[in-house]
Amino acid sequence: IDNIKSGALAGKYLAKKGFKNVLMFTKETEIETNYIDRTYGFLKEAKKYGLNITISKIGITFDETYDYAINNLDKILNFEAIFCQQDYGALGIIKALNEHKIKIPERISILGHDNFEEIITMFSPKLTTVALPFEELCCNAIKYLISKIQKEDISIKKSLKASIIERES
Repeated sequence: IDNIKSGALAGKYLAKKGFKNVLMFTKETEIETNYIDRTYGFLKEAKKYGLNITISKIGITFDETYDYAINNLDKILNFEAIFCQQDYGALGIIKALNEHKIKIPERISILGHDNFEEIITMFSPKLTTVALPFEELCCNAIKYLISKIQKEDISIKKSLKASIIERES
């Protein structure tokens, strides 16, 4: 999966929606290049469109973003939109904002990343997200594993593309 392109897709989406002041949640990591790449792609695209980006590296789990949002509600409300590099983190923010009766997307919009549909549908509003082609990724991984078991020498090189699934947030 090209995480640089998926990050850029998020930046372009928010710019095309007219947002200028965006808060991005990521995590501090030197090991997980997917988050580094998403940040790079997002910032590169944001610069192209003149977006003002603030980066929060507090983490992207449900609990990390929920706690941050509860304790920093005034800071969050200075932004028009939030991009969280994982759906679970975006859902933590949605829960915190809902508890404070902050209207999403009327007051602030939220964009996640990954499209974990099973949990997204349990929250309101339903999360708009960058969807990764997990099914295709898994099918390719299974084909590769079967070829290794059968002692075949195949190589699967394919760039899988992300897309935006627009819902209610």
